[in-house]
Amino acid sequence: MFSKCCVPFISALLLIISCSSDNPHNRNTLQKYKWIDFKWRTSEISGKIYNKAAIEVPFKIDKFSPDFVIQLDLGSSVSIFYENTLKSYYDVYCNLMNKIDSTNTMPVIYENNCRVKYFSDLQIVLDTIKFKNPRIGMGYGLGDIISHDSVYNKKSRLIGLLGADFFNNKILIIDYKNERISITDTLYNDFIQNIEFQQYLSSKTSSRVLLPIKLSNTTYSMMFDTGCSIFSLILKTDLWKLNTDFKNQNTMKVKGVSRFLYFFQSKALTDAFFGDMKLPKSFYYCVPQGDDFFIRENISGIIGNAFFLDKIVIVDFKNKRFGVVKD
Repeated sequence: MFSKCCVPFISALLLIISCSSDNPHNRNTLQKYKWIDFKWRTSEISGKIYNKAAIEVPFKIDKFSPDFVIQLDLGSSVSIFYENTLKSYYDVYCNLMNKIDSTNTMPVIYENNCRVKYFSDLQIVLDTIKFKNPRIGMGYGLGDIISHDSVYNKKSRLIGLLGADFFNNKILIIDYKNERISITDTLYNDFIQNIEFQQYLSSKTSSRVLLPIKLSNTTYSMMFDTGCSIFSLILKTDLWKLNTDFKNQNTMKVKGVSRFLYFFQSKALTDAFFGDMKLPKSFYYCVPQGDDFFIRENISGIIGNAFFLDKIVIVDFKNKRFGVVKD
């Protein structure tokens, strides 16, 4: 399983191995939802600056004062706090340790083969919206240790991941253009009429979203991963070679928790389709160290945020469908 990238936290891929439309009808409907603002993290990877490397949401734990951020990462099967980072905030950490439910655990294959333990009687705040008793666990041994001198400065610290399990039986709306998300139980009928939905498959082992993506008239199962912000498609190595000018490639060296991962980038030679929507042709990627993960999850690749940066995306975990709002 892959390691989790330290900064900029490229996705769970590494962990486990305005109103958006010009349609005025859409604009009026979108105003009815409760919105949570997010910010893009800027990071340098292999000597290049990426302005949209990760989606981070303002985050608070219970009534404690530190301002954190948490990464929206649907490629992660679980939502977790980073233990190493929380340890730097002693009062917060001690309070949380008292709320761990030792009977509610889940094995997760990190590099350190840790077991996630979940909390009970917890309240969190995403931006301004409160959530009572969310499903979030402690990711032991993960995250950066913060020096004592900088613990309570004004910098917001990355505290963990919002994984796919956080949205079970909910509907997630991602408005990329206006940098906001909404978590809701229902969609308004007039809004649904402007969405091109496709049913998706659920991972056999988690709540991850597996989308049908067509390449060269063949449909493949691709995991939708909001943690892979800078990537369009990451493909199994053999499929990557079939669909790219792979002899002309660039290499990206990405730091994980205890090792580096090497991504290979080549120009796409084939178009990718989600339903009838043609995705912008750009570059496709592979990471040979990750092929075992693809085989284990029975997927052919990963689709990241890069295809949808001017779109509104709906991930309907209740009805297992994925949609893009029509322009």
